[in-house]
Amino acid sequence: MSAPTRKRQSLSLTTRRSALHLRMYYRALR
Repeated sequence: MSAPTRKRQSLSLTTRRSALHLRMYYRALR
């Protein structure tokens, strides 16, 4: 149970980080 939770948290963090980078990139492009 601990493993899946950790994996899910990691995925969420990655997604959030990716979204932030994408937003920054979009802003820079514009």
